[in-house]
Amino acid sequence: MKGVLYIFLVLVLFGCGEADPNAGRIKLAQVGEKFLFMDELIDEVPFGLSKEDSASFVDQFVEKWTKEEAILQRAKHELPEDALNVEKQLKDYERSLILYAYEKELIKQQLDTVVSAKEIQDYYQKNQENFKLQDYIVKVFYLKAGLDAPKLDEVRKWYKLSKEENVESLLSYAPVHAVNYYYNEENWVYFDDVLKVIPLTDINKPSFIRNKRKITFQEGEFVYFLNIMDYKLKDAVSPLSLESEKIKSIILNIRANELKKKIREELHNEAKRSQSIKTF
Repeated sequence: MKGVLYIFLVLVLFGCGEADPNAGRIKLAQVGEKFLFMDELIDEVPFGLSKEDSASFVDQFVEKWTKEEAILQRAKHELPEDALNVEKQLKDYERSLILYAYEKELIKQQLDTVVSAKEIQDYYQKNQENFKLQDYIVKVFYLKAGLDAPKLDEVRKWYKLSKEENVESLLSYAPVHAVNYYYNEENWVYFDDVLKVIPLTDINKPSFIRNKRKITFQEGEFVYFLNIMDYKLKDAVSPLSLESEKIKSIILNIRANELKKKIREELHNEAKRSQSIKTF
């Protein structure tokens, strides 16, 4: 198949290249003393391209190659010799990649990924100074409905949540008649996320939130209802419910680092016992 593709490219690009009588290779481009030959391109061309797409691909490849080669040649000319000696850097990089891949695989096999609620709670209690809110959070009810939605006068009473039955009424009403709504008396949400749904403008956020505002207003073809049930201001300690997933990731990362140290120590000791390590 590659032979067919090679013949096809030669036919398509014959006018783009110049035969080299010494090597029998087709030249596609030259930068300084360096040439790009047709056979260097064969494995790069995606299978199944049309004649036009093949020609376009080759044009783009040649342009990319000439740009990079021009910069490379300038770099080799102008960089100091120690900067051009990349062999040691490549060997160090190869060692690092192999070590990383092997340790990653061992950690994947051995790491205990179960983190209990108690572990999360304990870490949170010991490190609360690390969990300061970067923005205002609230416990909230909001609802957005069209002006033609039924029972809007009743919703204006229900959304204040002054009675237990108000919640039941809203949770029956909202899924059927609301364009959008949210209610969860346990969950904290960022107030800025609420503002993406409820288009309040020209408000002082700290003052608005502190007053646990309950407001309803009309804008365009919609009516909005908002009830702030509880709040925490910026720079307060973030609640555990917002931080639990982050804490779980921190705990797993700590475990992974400890496991990596243990693995390195065990492998080193094993090599010593087998006398495969010798120092002179």
